This record gives sequence, C-alpha cells and structure tokens, in this order.
Amino acid sequence: MQFSNSACESMAVCEKGTSPVAFALSGQEWESFFTPGDRLTLLERFPTAVILPEKISGPDLVERINASGCRVLVGGWSLPPLPTDRAVFPGLEYVGYLAGGIRRKIPRSLLEQGLLVSNWGNSIARIVAECGLLLLLMCYREASHWQIRMHQKGAFKSRCEKGNLSLFQRRIGIHGFGAVAQALTDLLRPFHVEIAAYSPWPDDAVFAAKGVRRFASLEQLFEWSDAVVEAEACSPQTIRSVKELHLRLLGDGVFVNIARAELVEEDALIRVAREGRLKLGLDVYHQEPLPADYPLCGLPNVALLPHLGGPTWDRRVDAGALALKNISRFLEGRPVEFPISLEQYDRMT
Repeated sequence: MQFSNSACESMAVCEKGTSPVAFALSGQEWESFFTPGDRLTLLERFPTAVILPEKISGPDLVERINASGCRVLVGGWSLPPLPTDRAVFPGLEYVGYLAGGIRRKIPRSLLEQGLLVSNWGNSIARIVAECGLLLLLMCYREASHWQIRMHQKGAFKSRCEKGNLSLFQRRIGIHGFGAVAQALTDLLRPFHVEIAAYSPWPDDAVFAAKGVRRFASLEQLFEWSDAVVEAEACSPQTIRSVKELHLRLLGDGVFVNIARAELVEEDALIRVAREGRLKLGLDVYHQEPLPADYPLCGLPNVALLPHLGGPTWDRRVDAGALALKNISRFLEGRPVEFPISLEQYDRMT
C-alpha cells in the first residue's frame, strides 16, 4: 500500500498487525530530511513502517500507534503535541525527534515516566555556527550598512570610511559552550582569534579540549571580548541574563545572537543599538516574523537574518541520517545518540 506524501510514494504502509516504527512527518519534512537513498534504506529496513497522515491529531496518532504496536515514533515540526501520560501508549518506547527543541511537542512528564527521546543533537551544530560566523563578518564589514546604502541610495565607499574592519586577531567571547559554540570555535581558528566562553554547565575539560579560556561570569566575558556570540541554551536560569550593562561593556564592539532572543533584555538591546556604537548581528527575535515597525529595522549598525541559523535546507539530511542511525541502534538494543535528559530538557526553549 502507498501513502499520499509524494516524497515517499514508494514506501509501504502497514495498517494491520505490528510494526516497530511509525513516522509522523509532512511531505516537506520527508523531502528535506531524507535523501532518495535514505528513503530506499527506510523501505528496505522497515518494510512495514507505519506512515501516519499529515496533520494527524494527537488522539488519532495515539490510536494508530497502539493499533500497530509501534515501539518507535519519528516526528518533526509537524508532529502534534503528545499527551502527558505515557500509559495512553504503553508500547511506545522511543521518540526520535528530527528537529531541536522538543518542549512544545513532548511533555516533560513522558521523560519522567521513562520514555526515551532524542533530537538532532549536534548534527546541525556546524550549520548554526556557520551562521554565527557569517553575522560576525557582516558586522565587522558593515555589510548591512552598505547593502542599504548601495541598493537604496546608489552609494559607494570613500577613502575616509573607518567602519570596515577585520575579524582577524580579535578576542571572541561565546556565551554558552554546547555543540554550537564548540563548532564555532573550530570555524574561528583560521582567523587567529583568542576565544573565551562563559557557561556554568560544561566541565572544565570541555573548554580545555577546545583550547578555550573559561570565565567565571558574563561580566568578565563581555569586558574581555571584542565581540560576543550568544549561543547559550534558553532556560529559566538564562532568560534575560544578558543585560544593558553587559552590552555596554562591549563598547563599539560586536554582539551576535544565534541562540534565542529571550536570553537578552530586549529594551536594553534596542536602546544600545540605537546609539550606533555597538554592531549587532541577529538571527533570532522575540516576535517572529518581525512586525513592520520593528525598531532595529533599517539601522546601519544592525545586521538582520530571518532565523536562518539552521538547519539549512540542504543540510537537514544530516539530522535525517542521525535519525536513521538511532532507529537501528535502538532496535538492536544499543544506546541511541543524543538522548535528552531531564536536565537538558529544562534548558531547552
């Protein structure tokens, strides 16, 4: 039997009997997370896989999982929120989530009750880090300033322009030191920069392995840095942790946010940005899409991207490949990669 998602027309669907795996994905998610070769691999490994309909409701999803006896559920952004009580689908043991933050889809109570959950882990870390590098370069080279002036006013540089600067040999601070921050340190090495970071969670050995200086406070990090990249996880402990005093410690430096807007006090960010000294590179916002009157739009010292950090369309397949690996590992009785602990869950957005 075939199902309607055009990206996977050749995959079989088992509606009766048992199947180890169910997929709750939109057609676009099938197309972007799995290559044609991956889809053939799925068909070969799991010929009775249950392909759930697009836009399936939570109750219908539970009913289909229970009817097919699935132990594994693979979902993406289109996955409906799961119920809070694991008893409603007692046979489900593992959820492989193709995207990042799971809190809007998978209640904490399910993890407390023993449900195994993983996400895309560090499979897209280098892609988000790449966006951080792009924004750093955009800020130092005043790319937004020149894009606005050249496109709208036909401007060109004069010899007295002093704003065009280099990233080489800078002091780069990173708030947070998870997978994205660690990937960013690798991308920054060719620029011969000094790198420091602040985050209370990783062990000292993690910083040492990357050759990164560890600061004991955000104040120390911002005071030392020429530029700071925001890459910390968003949690009750870190929300609005970057305040006006931190931004002012950067002076006429650079602040880039590729994590979550909620980590920064928005009013303070706007005030400092409007003064024009600090250069900003933002990929995340308190309201998305941006309202037409967003106060940072049009400022020459602010580079804006529309939450492009990751995964890019062409690299979503990295997360898909990880999901395939984890399905096999789980069914073979081996540990999956990047399982979500309760501590990690609480730090997610």
